[in-house]
Amino acid sequence: MHKMKLEIRILQESDITESYVSWYSNADVVRYSENQYRFFSLSGQHSYVAKCLNDHNTDLYGIFDRNLHIGNITMTGLLSIHKYGEIAVVVGDTNYWGKGVGYFAVSSVVNIAKKNID
Repeated sequence: MHKMKLEIRILQESDITESYVSWYSNADVVRYSENQYRFFSLSGQHSYVAKCLNDHNTDLYGIFDRNLHIGNITMTGLLSIHKYGEIAVVVGDTNYWGKGVGYFAVSSVVNIAKKNID
C-alpha cells in the first residue's frame, strides 16, 4: 500500500458512490453498529448526506486517502447547552483497517470541535 495522505472534509452528495454504499453490506464493517439492521441504497445515502448538510447539529465528514473515500466520521450534539459531542466512525474500506485511520479521524474531529466550541 502506498504512503497514506489522510484528510477529512465535510461529505458532499457528489462523494456518494456504489463502493461507499457497499460498505454497509459487509458484515465485518457493521458488526458493532446499529447499521447492521438497516438497508442502504444510493438514493438513501444521498438523502442522508443532504439531511446532514442541513442539520447544524450534525457534521458528517468523509475520510479520504488522497481522493479515495475510505470512511466517515460524524460529530453530533455540540449545539446542546452542555456542548457535549458524540462521535461515530466507520472505516468502510477494510484495506485501511489497523493502519490508524480511526485514530486520525477522531483526533481531527476533536480538534475541529475544540476550535468551534468557544
